[in-house]
Amino acid sequence: MVNFSVDKWVDTHTHPGTDGENGLDELVEGLRGVFDREEADLRFIASPGRSWLDRVVDSEEWVAEAHRLLHQLAKRLPNRIYGSCMVNPHFMETSLRVMERCFEEWGFVQLGELVTYMMNYNMNTPEMERIVRKAVGYGVPIHVHVSTSNMKPQGHFASGEEELEDMLALVDRVPEGKYIIAHGIGAPLIHPPVIEIYLDMIERRYGKWPDNLWIEIMHFHAEGVRVALQHIPAERMLAGTDWTPSEGPSYPPYGSVFGPAEEEQPYPPCVASLVGYLAAAGADEAAVRRIAWENAFDLYGIKE
Repeated sequence: MVNFSVDKWVDTHTHPGTDGENGLDELVEGLRGVFDREEADLRFIASPGRSWLDRVVDSEEWVAEAHRLLHQLAKRLPNRIYGSCMVNPHFMETSLRVMERCFEEWGFVQLGELVTYMMNYNMNTPEMERIVRKAVGYGVPIHVHVSTSNMKPQGHFASGEEELEDMLALVDRVPEGKYIIAHGIGAPLIHPPVIEIYLDMIERRYGKWPDNLWIEIMHFHAEGVRVALQHIPAERMLAGTDWTPSEGPSYPPYGSVFGPAEEEQPYPPCVASLVGYLAAAGADEAAVRRIAWENAFDLYGIKE
């Protein structure tokens, strides 16, 4: 039985959003409700979600507008929401200007999520090297989508494995960066766990887990969590669930799994359940604390 808890929890991968500024009040109140349900001090690293993300894919104007709205959200929920800058290299000059504003004026803490498959680009290109080197100059980590389930195909990629290879090729070009494999641990219905494939790829390439690489847990009830704890330093693991609010004022509790309705969730959605799964997978109290919030505080420079 778990006999410990955490007083803080940082999810490094969330996607709040609305249909525009008119929905910002509702979004703020909905998120407050999510935070207030939790006993732990819950915080989100947030990149554009819902319709904001859809527009960033196709619209140069929305590369800027989505981040302006995200900045407004973070201002209204200080020490709860921290901005993450999602660029689109098809609109390079606008993306570079948005990065300057996000990191120099607005205090954003991350580059990403870099959704290569949705925006039809590769990481291992001169354009993305330029963007990543700029992020390194700001001292922020780089957050890159890799399929949790090793989906085949994944946009223009043949599989999640190909996405990871593309990401690691860019890591090798700019090794001074700090990189996060977004939602890399999860997929509870897939056996053997997908993380075993990704770990093999990383082992073959580097011989050990690299110091400049972090990875998120998306599904805490997946067998892959146990595997990851056996092979990845706890100091390089983060809680990143890809949490996204549903339409309307009633947002799902934090920790909800995509797909099932609230009454059909595989466990009671809350931080305490996620802590319990970490402990059941073999994490001791120190490792749970690292994954819950300490790693994120260190990585993003969060002070309080």
